[in-house]
Amino acid sequence: MVELCGIVNRYPTVILAKIACGPQPWAAATVASVDRKGRLGMEQSGEVAILKTLLDHVNNKTTAMRDAPWRNEVSAYSCPERHALEERVLIRGRPIVMGLSCDWPDVGSYKTDDFAGVPILVVRGRDNKLRGFLNSCRHRGAKVVDGCGKSRAFKCPYHGWTYGN
Repeated sequence: MVELCGIVNRYPTVILAKIACGPQPWAAATVASVDRKGRLGMEQSGEVAILKTLLDHVNNKTTAMRDAPWRNEVSAYSCPERHALEERVLIRGRPIVMGLSCDWPDVGSYKTDDFAGVPILVVRGRDNKLRGFLNSCRHRGAKVVDGCGKSRAFKCPYHGWTYGN
C-alpha cells in the first residue's frame, strides 16, 4: 500500500493507492480517498471504464493518439475565465498528489503547498498517521507554517494560537 497525500475538492486528503505488480500493473490499481471524516470512497465505475480502455489499447496494440496534432487557440493560455474553469474542474475537483508517505518519515514531519490557491499542511502525527489540514489559523487566517521540516507544534504568527501535531 502506498500513501499519497493531496487535496480533493479543497479538502486535504490522504490517498491510498494499492498497486499490484505484474506485466500490466495499471490493470490492478485501486485508488481510494479518505475524506475529512475518515470515510473511504472511490468511483469504481469510472475506474473500470479507464481500465477497460487501457486493456483494449494493450490488446489491440493501439494508443489514444490522434492522426494530427491538436491546435489550441492562443486565448486558451491567456483567458482568465478559462483559467478559472480549468482550475475548478481539473485541479480542485481531483486529487492532487503532494508526495509519498516516505516524504514524512518521522513524527512531526510536515510539508506545505498552495495548490490552486488553497494553503495545505500535511503532517505526520504522534500516532504515526498522515493528516492534511488547511494551513490557516482559525482566528486570523494566517499561514501557520511554510515549507517543510519537522515540528512538535505550529504557531500562528499573529496571536500565538498553537496547533499540535
